[in-house]
Amino acid sequence: MSRKGQITIEAILLFGIFIIILVSISFPMAMKARKHSIEVSVVSDARYASEQIVTAANSIAYPGGRRTIEVYVPASREKNITTSISTDGSNLITTVSILGDTPKIINLSLYGDNWAMYNSSGSSSNITETSGARYRFVITWKNINFTRLG
Repeated sequence: MSRKGQITIEAILLFGIFIIILVSISFPMAMKARKHSIEVSVVSDARYASEQIVTAANSIAYPGGRRTIEVYVPASREKNITTSISTDGSNLITTVSILGDTPKIINLSLYGDNWAMYNSSGSSSNITETSGARYRFVITWKNINFTRLG
């Protein structure tokens, strides 16, 4: 009888050690994979938003032309993700900063030079989003005006 009890205890100990090793390896890997999937999702959302803005801006072919679009700008306060959108006059520059990682920069060309961004009060400004929100962009010749909707 004692031999059967010893085998059972050894089996339980081996199973326990196996579970500890499995958890200690797979849990960190799962957290790393989750972090990378969130990063890929946010960066692709930011790229899509930038492409929508640039496509609308590049479709303005003459002074007096106008396009209005609504775009979601991704970010997350809980996950320490910030998205910034600005222009240097000839490019739309989107930067996604994730705590602990190198910022991801998306640089898309605007047709021509002298593009400027303005907020809803008419001041020259950039977007710095920390919680994720929809924006309305009213794009006219060489001007990108934005309003935060939510």
